[in-house]
Amino acid sequence: MICALAVVSVLPFIGYQPATISYQSDRLEKLLSDEEILKDGELVPAPSKPELSVREDITDAVLYLAGFPEDRLPSWFDKELERNDVFKEKLGFEQAIDMEDMGGSGDGPTGFVSMAPSAIDISDYQWSAVFGREEGKDDNTVAIEGENGTYDISWIINADNGIPTLKITLDGDILIKETLTSYLEETVKKNLGSKDGQGALEDMSLEIKTNKIDVLLVFQYIEGYPGPDNNSIYYNLELNAVYLNEK
Repeated sequence: MICALAVVSVLPFIGYQPATISYQSDRLEKLLSDEEILKDGELVPAPSKPELSVREDITDAVLYLAGFPEDRLPSWFDKELERNDVFKEKLGFEQAIDMEDMGGSGDGPTGFVSMAPSAIDISDYQWSAVFGREEGKDDNTVAIEGENGTYDISWIINADNGIPTLKITLDGDILIKETLTSYLEETVKKNLGSKDGQGALEDMSLEIKTNKIDVLLVFQYIEGYPGPDNNSIYYNLELNAVYLNEK
């Protein structure tokens, strides 16, 4: 039995980034092509030094993508670009970091909220499922042996927009399959312009009830970014845990 949980807010990293590899890859490809750095699938030094804002955007995307396995990256991308000497040799200029954005201002995410330090009463729940991060995987499943059978709890991330789907089955029968689009939209919208970026427990948790189970999702942080067309949102989030009570 689990009876209590303390959740401490931890910011994911400095300089928040859009969640999806595909978005950042497309963004970087366009930036490099516009500056004549990417030609016929090959990187060549820039014919002239790009403007500072462009150099910052290129650096931003390169450093983000360099943290992922090669099999998830474009064939023309070199992970060694995260090193400033390789970056300068291949692109023709040094890395440029937007210091204002690192401080949390400037063109940041459409919305960002992290869990404020909180104590959560989870005495009504019997099980806790925690999902590890596995490189190259957009879905994870945790199995729980309960009194009524085996629960498979799957956390599936849409690689194109970062929106997760929670799927829970009992001995193969689907009990819950819910995509969290509405929840994310409401949470990000509610926290637009938040100065401290911290959300209350009611913002950072989602309760789902069925006739067979109750589920509580608790998030460490949620952020949303405008897509390339400015009409769609890309999400990045960290799920703290899924708590389950079987009836």
